[in-house]
Amino acid sequence: MKITRILTLIMVAMVTLILFVSCGECTHTNAEWKTTLEATCSQEGTREKFCPDCQTIVKSEKIEKLSHTKGESVEIKNPTCTDPGKNQQSCTVCNVVLNEYDVPPTGHKLGIGWTITKESTCVEEGEKIRVCIVCGDAASTEVIEAKGHYYDAWITDVNPTCTEDGSKHSVCTRCNEEETRLISAKGHKKATALKENRIEAKCAVDGSYDSVIYCSVCTEELSRESKILPAPGHTNATAVEENRVEASCTVDGSYESVVYCSVCNGELSRQNKVIYAGHKYEEMVIAPTKTTDGYTNHVCEFCGDSYKTDIVLYIGSTGLAYTVNSDNTTCTVTGMSDCEDSEVYIPEKIDGYKVTAIGEKAFENCTDVTYIKIPDTVTTIGTRAFYGCTGITEITIPESVTSIGTQIFYKASNLATVYYNSTYASKDNQFLSTASIKKIVFGGRKVPGYICYNGASVETVEIADSVTSIGSDAFYNCSSLTSITIPDSVTSIDIYAFYNCSSLTSITIPDSVTSIDAYAFYNCDSLTSITIPDSVTSIDSGVFLSCSSLTSITIPDSVTSIGSDAFNACSRLTSIEIPDSVTSIGSNAFYNCDSLTSITIPDSV
Repeated sequence: MKITRILTLIMVAMVTLILFVSCGECTHTNAEWKTTLEATCSQEGTREKFCPDCQTIVKSEKIEKLSHTKGESVEIKNPTCTDPGKNQQSCTVCNVVLNEYDVPPTGHKLGIGWTITKESTCVEEGEKIRVCIVCGDAASTEVIEAKGHYYDAWITDVNPTCTEDGSKHSVCTRCNEEETRLISAKGHKKATALKENRIEAKCAVDGSYDSVIYCSVCTEELSRESKILPAPGHTNATAVEENRVEASCTVDGSYESVVYCSVCNGELSRQNKVIYAGHKYEEMVIAPTKTTDGYTNHVCEFCGDSYKTDIVLYIGSTGLAYTVNSDNTTCTVTGMSDCEDSEVYIPEKIDGYKVTAIGEKAFENCTDVTYIKIPDTVTTIGTRAFYGCTGITEITIPESVTSIGTQIFYKASNLATVYYNSTYASKDNQFLSTASIKKIVFGGRKVPGYICYNGASVETVEIADSVTSIGSDAFYNCSSLTSITIPDSVTSIDIYAFYNCSSLTSITIPDSVTSIDAYAFYNCDSLTSITIPDSVTSIDSGVFLSCSSLTSITIPDSVTSIGSDAFNACSRLTSIEIPDSVTSIGSNAFYNCDSLTSITIPDSV
C-alpha cells in the first residue's frame, strides 16, 4: 500500500511537469486545489492545484496528519489484592493505542477475628494471624507475648539479717518451674543515742561524753562521737573589799574590789577602786558690810578648808555726794559731803543709781582719807580727783576705767603703789608721773602705752599673767627701773617700750614673745646681756641702739633679718654670732661697735 502511494505521487509529478512544459504561457488563473490523498491520524495527506485551462498540475503539497481522538479508558487486566491491574486508552478514529497505565492492587480485606497459629507459654512467645476474605491469604501476623511465670506463694528458706541477705523459693502454677530469689538484708535500725564515759564540766573546765548509737535489732554499735560539755563558767559571789586605805579630805583612799567564784572559790576579778577625797562643808552666811562683801562661806568640818559663794557686794560708804547723769540711771560721785569715813568704799550703786564716774576734784585735799576703793562700774575719773590726798598710800584703778583726767594724783605725796588694771593710755596726760609712786602692778590685758611716760621715780614694775602686750612708750624714761620680769603671756613689745630705761640691768624675754618693735630698748645703757627667744623672727631697727653696756647677745636660728641701727653704738659688744637663718642686715647695724673684734656673716645673707 505504501509503495502504491509513492508511485502515484511520482506519476502526478511527471504529468504536472509535462503540462507545465506544454502550456507555455498559461497564467493558471482558474487553477483549483483538489485533495489527492486524505490525511489520517497515522499518515499525512496530499493535494494538487490543477489548471483546467492547460490541464496542468500547477502545484502539489502535503496535508498534516490529523490529531488522535482519545476514547474512554478500557480495563484490560483486573487488579488483585497483591498484584496491580492495567488500563488502556485508544484513538476512536484509527484505534491506535494512545496510553497504557497500571492500576494499584486493591489490598487485602481483613476478616474480623484472629486465628492463633501458636500458643504462648511462660517463657516463649506465641503467634496469631488474620486472613483476607478476598484471596484467603494470611494478611496480618502478630506476636503473642510470653505469659511469664506465675508464682502463687513464696516459701522462705533463709531469713535475712541486718547485714546478710536471706532466700526464698516458689513453683510456677503454669509450668511447675521452681525459682529461688534473694531476700535483701534489712539494714540496721538506729536506736536513741546513749551517753557514755561522761565527765562533768566544772566552772572553767569543759566536760565531755561519748554519744553512741546502737542497732535496735542486733545491738551492733553504729556510731560513736565525742561531745563537749561546755564549762558553765564561774558563779559570781558578792564582791569583797581588801587592802582598804581610808581617804582624807585632800588625799584619795583606795581598796581592792575582789570577786570570788561561789562554787570553786577561785578569784575572778580584782579591781582597784578609789575612795575620793572630799571635804564635808558646813555653810555660814556672812552679811555684807560697808567695807566687805557678803557671801556664803563653806568650811570643811574636818580640815578647815573653805570657799565662798553667793557674793553680795559691800554696802560702801554712806553720805557721799553725787549727781545723777543725763541718762537718769547712772550717777557721778562728786565729793565726801556727809561721809566721815577715812577709808572710803565707793559703792556700785547709790540710791539705785549705778556709779559710773568720779567727778573732777571729787576728793581734792581730803587729807584724812587713807584708802579709797573704786568699784568696777566706774569708767571715768575726772581731773584732780585725788589731788592732795596725802593719806593715801596705794590705790587700784579697775579695768572698767576708760578715761582719766589730768593731775589725778598730783600732790598725793604718800601714794607709793598703784594697781593698774585699765588699758587707758595718754601721752599728754601723764597721770602716773608722780615722784612718790615707786611701784606699779599691771593686772589688766595690756600694759598701756605712755603709762609711765617720764616716770623717773618708778623703781618696781610687776606684770600679771593676764597681760598679752606691752604698749609703745610704756616705760619711756623710767630711769629708776632696774629690772623687770615679762610673763609668758606677753606676745609683743611695742616701739620705744623701754626707751631710755637707763638703770635697767637685766630683762628676761619669754618664748611667747614673737615681735619686738623698733627702738624698744633704745639707750638702755646699763643692760649688759639679753637673750632673744626662738619665737622672734626679726630684730627691728634700732632695737638695741646705744645699749653701751651690752657685751653679748644671742641671736636664735629663727631670726631672718637684722634691721638698720639694730646694734648701733653698742660700744662694749665684743663678739656676735649671726646664724645661717639671717638673710639681710640693715644699714649701720653694727655702727660704732668699738669693741667688736670679729664677726662672721653667713652665706645666707
